Amino acid sequence: ALAHESLSQGFVSNGPKGPAWRRLLLKPHADAVEYPISHWRQFVVLLRRACYDHVRSKLRVQLRVAVGLGVLYGLVFYKLENTQDTYDLRLSAIFMSVIYNGMMCVSQASILVPLEKRVLLREYQNGAYSVAPYFAATIATRIIFQSLASTSWALPFYFMARLRPGFVPFATLLAAVCLLAYIALVYGFMIGTISTSPQKAQQLLVPSIMPLIIFCGFLLQRDGVQPYFLELWYASFFRYAFTILVVNEFRDGKFDACTISDDHFCPLNAYGDNPYSPNGVAVDRKYVITKILQFRSDAIPFYFYVLFAYALGISCAGYYLIKYQARRRYG
Repeated sequence: ALAHESLSQGFVSNGPKGPAWRRLLLKPHADAVEYPISHWRQFVVLLRRACYDHVRSKLRVQLRVAVGLGVLYGLVFYKLENTQDTYDLRLSAIFMSVIYNGMMCVSQASILVPLEKRVLLREYQNGAYSVAPYFAATIATRIIFQSLASTSWALPFYFMARLRPGFVPFATLLAAVCLLAYIALVYGFMIGTISTSPQKAQQLLVPSIMPLIIFCGFLLQRDGVQPYFLELWYASFFRYAFTILVVNEFRDGKFDACTISDDHFCPLNAYGDNPYSPNGVAVDRKYVITKILQFRSDAIPFYFYVLFAYALGISCAGYYLIKYQARRRYG
């Protein structure tokens, strides 16, 4: 302990000059300590500990909630027909998919750090491990079991709602929601890092996440966004996932033929060649993407690349934020 204290004092006096945040992030501090095991071994040990704790205390409830909500969503949107009348229900189902996989992860991860902060800081101060293995192991554990939960949720929901059939569309939906879940986990982790208690994290949750949900593309389209909110439109990771799911659902095929009559309205017939044809009009499903929501038709794979870049950027931000918090407390 005395050697660690003198080492830290030496870094404080001889560390890099500049603002406080720069000194805290750039000075060697604990990362210069000779750990008894390598960073990779630290990661493996922390991963095993986190997985064991998750399996023992959280996994069963997490899977039950995922399956229950998947069945509930499937019952709400049960057996959607391939008609123009149901395109808005399909959009609602996709929107709820994004909300579940995003909000659930943010809310769970935001209380993680405040609950573990005392243990983290004590073990970090004692030189048990570095911040990087802890951060990587914590996020890896969460995304492994969240991917399992997302799969458990998607299986009943997707097939009960009769979304676009086929293995590739289902795999695309699952890949998009898992990538969204990862970003949401790190985002919630960052909220928890700057919070002093789980209660404070919950207070920050709604004001920090609601703007991203509002500008996800379901409630507002690009033309309806005020110029001073365009940054939120492009910053919303919910929008990229929602767009991928919409394109995945509507990019191929046609709706069943629809005939306009006194008691039946066909909302998409205006995009057909002859809207009032007595034989009905089979409108391309892609018009929901390009005409109704005004989304990019090439969102797959382009928005997957955007989400991967988003995941990389937010991972770096989350790591340096927890590193800054740890060194500010024990610098």
